[in-house]
Amino acid sequence: MRPKVLCRYLNEMQIADRFPRKSKQFFLHGIGLLGVLALIGLRILAVPVTLEPDSQRYVVMGLNIADFGTLTGQGYQPHTPPQPGLGQGGLLTALEIAIAARLHEPTRQSLICFARHAFPATDCTGPLAALKWLYAAELAIFLFALYRIALLVFTGDAVRAWLAVLVALPCRELWQYSRFVLGEPLFIAMAGLFLWAWLAAWKQPQRWTGWLLAGLVLGLTVLVKPSWLALGPLTLLLLFAFVWRHIGRRDLALTGMSFAIGFALPTAAFLLRNYIQLGHWIMSDPNYLIGNLSHRFAFNMMSWREWGMGWIYYLPDFGDNIAVKLFGTDAVARLGWGPASLYVYGRDVLQVAMQKLSPSEAQQQILQAYALNDPLKNIAVTALLAFRGLFIGGKWGLYGLLASVVTMIWLLRGEQRRLWLLLLLPALIMAGVNAQLSVSIVRYNLALVPAYALALAAALHACGAFVAAKTMRRDRI
Repeated sequence: MRPKVLCRYLNEMQIADRFPRKSKQFFLHGIGLLGVLALIGLRILAVPVTLEPDSQRYVVMGLNIADFGTLTGQGYQPHTPPQPGLGQGGLLTALEIAIAARLHEPTRQSLICFARHAFPATDCTGPLAALKWLYAAELAIFLFALYRIALLVFTGDAVRAWLAVLVALPCRELWQYSRFVLGEPLFIAMAGLFLWAWLAAWKQPQRWTGWLLAGLVLGLTVLVKPSWLALGPLTLLLLFAFVWRHIGRRDLALTGMSFAIGFALPTAAFLLRNYIQLGHWIMSDPNYLIGNLSHRFAFNMMSWREWGMGWIYYLPDFGDNIAVKLFGTDAVARLGWGPASLYVYGRDVLQVAMQKLSPSEAQQQILQAYALNDPLKNIAVTALLAFRGLFIGGKWGLYGLLASVVTMIWLLRGEQRRLWLLLLLPALIMAGVNAQLSVSIVRYNLALVPAYALALAAALHACGAFVAAKTMRRDRI
C-alpha cells in the first residue's frame, strides 16, 4: 500500500472511530441547518421590504381583513368598513398580511402608508418587521419540505438531500420576492408542502389519509394562487391513471374520493362564501382574470417569424442579446416588455377595450378573437411562453432543465425516477396552465424549484462519485 493511500485509510478509520454514523448524521444536519438559517437571516431579515406594482392590491386586501374582517379588493379607508367583495389574488396572502399587521403596530402603519400612496410609495419608510419574519418562516418551511422531498426520492440519503437544499439556495427566485409585498413567499411554502404531501401519498398509495392530506394542501395552495384550481382535476386524473397499478381497482374509489374531499374542503368553502355573499361561484375578481387574458392573448398576434425568434429571445439572461445581434432590435421588439411590445399592447389597448364590457362578454370576445379563431397559433404561442417560464433563476433554471434531462435518462432508475417524475409533473402542468392564462413570468412557476434542485443534486453527486472513483483508481496504480 502506497504511503498516501495508507494515510488516507488511517484518517478515515480515525474519523469513523470518533464519529459513529448517528454522530455524523447529527453533524451534517446541524451544519446544514445553521447555514440555511444564517442565509435566511442575511437575505431576508437584513433586507428591507418594499413594493412591486402588484403589491398595493395585496396590502389593501390584508388591511381590510385586519381592521374589519372583510375580504374585498376595494380601497382601504381606516374608519370606513368596506363591502364584502372579491380580492385580486389569493385569500391566504391577504390573511398573511393581516396577521403581520395585527402582530406588529409599526408594520401596520407602514402598510397603511403603502395603501395610501401609489407605487413606488417612496415616502413610506417604516419597518415591515412582522412581514419579514413571516417570509423568513415560509422560506424555511419550503427548504424543510425540499429536504423531506429529497429524502423520499433519494431513499433516505441525507447527503444528497442536503445537496439538493444547497443547490437550491443560489436560485435568485427564492430570495427575490421576499423583498416585496407579494404572495410568492407564501406560495412557494405551500407549493413545497403540497409536493411533499403528494410524493408521500405515492410512497404509500394504499393509505387514504395521505391522499386526503395531499388534496387538502393543494386546496390551500389554490387560496394563494387561484390558477392552481386547474391542477385539482388534472392531478386527480394522474392519480386514477397510475395509482390503480399499486393498490388495485377496488381501493381506487376510496383513494380518489379522499384526494377530492381534501381538495374541496378549502376551495368549496371559499366558493360557497363568494356565492352566499356575492352571488358568484368564482375564486377571485373576474376583472383580474380579464386583465391577465388581455396581456396573454395579445401575444397570439405575433407573427410566425417572431414565434421562431422567440425560442432564442427567451433563453435566460443572454437570449435577448443573441436575438438582437442575429435579427436586429426592431425584429424582436414586440417580444419584450418595452413600449412596442405585445405585452404593452395587451395592457394599454386590449385590456382597456375589454373593461368597457361585462366580464363574461370580455372573456368570450377575447377567447373568440385571439384563441379560438386560430387554435394552432394559440397552442404554438402557449408552448413558447411555457418555455420562457421554465427558466427560474435565469441560468440556474437552464442548468436545472438540462440536469433534469440527464437525471431522467441516466441518473435515476426504478422507484427514484418514478417519484422524481411525479414531483416534476404537477409543476410542468402548471407551467402550461400559466402559459395559457398569463404572460408566464418565472415567478408563477416556483413549483419547479424542487424538481430542478433534485436533478442538480443527482448530477453533482454523480460527478463527485465519478471523480472520487477516478482518484482512488489512480492512487492504486
